[in-house]
Amino acid sequence: MKSFLHYRLITFSALIICGVFTGSCRAEIDTQCQLLFRQTIFDSGDYTCISEGPVPACPEICHPVSSYDKEADVICFKKDDPFGKETKLIKSVSVPDRCELTLPVAVKPPAEQ
Repeated sequence: MKSFLHYRLITFSALIICGVFTGSCRAEIDTQCQLLFRQTIFDSGDYTCISEGPVPACPEICHPVSSYDKEADVICFKKDDPFGKETKLIKSVSVPDRCELTLPVAVKPPAEQ
């Protein structure tokens, strides 16, 4: 988990970059939001499902600008019997096209929340 100071430094550096290089700050900020490929876990009724392979996702400090639905092979387990029989399904998952840095507007340190 990233610390409060980490988010403040990213915000501060983004403001400096935008102030010094007017007009080119967007490209500088976007470099920190490369798509990650990781397995997705989600609830589906009485089941908890996990994707069999990695699915594109945004890093935690970013949010998707646009996304599309993609079919993914998933393995599902009953919530009340996670070690029981697994079920393989094909589910539609939302996949980001592009990610953008989420700049915090008003963030309190974890101790104050």
